[in-house]
Amino acid sequence: MQAASNGVPFKVAAARHRQSLVKTINWATGQRQSIPLDNTGYLNGGQLVADLTVTVGTTGTVTDAAQAASNFFPYIGLRSPQGEQVWSTNSRDVWDFNYRLDAGVNPASDAQYATWAPGTAGAQAVHFRLRIPVALNDKRNFDFGMLMRQINNNQFTLDLQMAAFSDLVGAGTCVITSITGTVSWEEVFYDAVQQGSGVVPPNFAQYVRLRSITAPNALAQGQNDVSYSTGPVLVDAFHRLINNGSADGVITNLASIEVKANKGNSIEYRTGSRLAYDQLMHLGKALRAGVYHEDFCDDTDSVNETTARDFINSNLATQMDFFMQYNGAPAGTSQIQSLYREIVTLAA
Repeated sequence: MQAASNGVPFKVAAARHRQSLVKTINWATGQRQSIPLDNTGYLNGGQLVADLTVTVGTTGTVTDAAQAASNFFPYIGLRSPQGEQVWSTNSRDVWDFNYRLDAGVNPASDAQYATWAPGTAGAQAVHFRLRIPVALNDKRNFDFGMLMRQINNNQFTLDLQMAAFSDLVGAGTCVITSITGTVSWEEVFYDAVQQGSGVVPPNFAQYVRLRSITAPNALAQGQNDVSYSTGPVLVDAFHRLINNGSADGVITNLASIEVKANKGNSIEYRTGSRLAYDQLMHLGKALRAGVYHEDFCDDTDSVNETTARDFINSNLATQMDFFMQYNGAPAGTSQIQSLYREIVTLAA
């Protein structure tokens, strides 16, 4: 009998399924809903599709236009059957993350995209899609990080916190009177390997985690030390600079970001100008105001594909930090918000 190690590679035999409207729930302002996912195949990724109506009673301002357009889910979580947080993020960070998934497009490129305007009274249609990869991608690395779901009585659970009005308006003067509509979950998954088929299944020992965090110290003029908890393999780091409640879009205000291990070993040093330039040249578009991407994934000409050459195994260091030199003048609510994409070993 042929040994399993000499069987057909999964990448050769893999059968993909793209499923729309797998789950649809009603919008519930300010409420959290937990959605058990189906026990079907190997999950590669998902999409959140929002079809909403935002009604503005009193026109006015919002604190941050990016927040108003994208903070409809202040918390997005994906829990494993063992309770591990595969995702602990939010729609604002996922919106920024979507910029790095493909060249030249972003969530607003959707032909059906619609957003709301705080300066317009009445009912306004809102439609957007957010892609959230589970594996590294659905391209060359489609099988790395897929989740094994075909386990009886063990379900992955999607947790969605739906925005309160203040999550969109901030400290602005606009008054939202209602948000209604539906939210749908769509999937890309692959058929599970059948026993005795001769196909070698993927390795499910590791998963790809999305983790959002706000630095404990306020954004300050001068050097800011954003400490990273070592252990995972770091694939992507996004940092959003918030000054006086909104994203700081002045590129020259970020003098530089230096990534250091053990406070002394410099892994990478780039100016804010160089980061913005590199992102534009690679992605064919600028990121949203105040957002900077440390890309340790894309080591070929392709976007969001990798040979793992630039991955950072933070477990090899006792300490790791992002040192950010900020030239702006912080006021009010000023902070550094970060999103990390990491490779983590799945607990038994």
